Amino acid sequence: MWGLIAVGFWPSYIGPGLAGSLEKTGVVHLHALAYVGWMILFTVQSTLPMMRRTRLHRRLGRFGIGYGVLVFAMGLVVSFEAFFRVVGDGAVGIDGRRALLNPLHDMMVFPVLFGFAIGYRKNPDIHKRLMVLAGTMLVIASVFRMTFIDATNIFMIDAIWLSPVWLAILHDAVFRRRLHPVYGFGLPLMALIPARNLLVDAPFWRAFTEWLVATFR
Repeated sequence: MWGLIAVGFWPSYIGPGLAGSLEKTGVVHLHALAYVGWMILFTVQSTLPMMRRTRLHRRLGRFGIGYGVLVFAMGLVVSFEAFFRVVGDGAVGIDGRRALLNPLHDMMVFPVLFGFAIGYRKNPDIHKRLMVLAGTMLVIASVFRMTFIDATNIFMIDAIWLSPVWLAILHDAVFRRRLHPVYGFGLPLMALIPARNLLVDAPFWRAFTEWLVATFR
């Protein structure tokens, strides 16, 4: 996941930031900071059980629930901020509709996966796999920013974006000799997510984005 983030955001954020030429709004910086914090927490939480520090893992997990809510809230804020920034004072075009569709949909799927992971936190086998799916959901934005990927090629997007899940499935195949039901159900559903771009010109989405602009601009 760290690798996907680094490759995807290097041209538009990380590289310019290191070069001192980054020009982004404060909301975007806060959003980036919140998501980096999430990845650090996710990495620590993934490591603690391997070190047999399960008690600390549970204690941090209580904090992680609140942090997950923060990530969700920041995702919503930056979704609408990006939409109105792209639209500006003009009409809602395809770029504006897409600027809202993708991140807003991410923020609809992530809390569902995260919520189920919290609900199953007393069942480690299910909990950790749901967290893999939830964490993978949050890195999809970095994959859509990779310049070498054709945004219309769903198979290529799924191959790269879902690579953390593919690796987790490979791990289960080698050490457990089976496919866990969480991946059996979750992977096919997540693989369909990139197809959401087909909805960018749907009448209901056109009407919704135009209503947003007419109401709040």
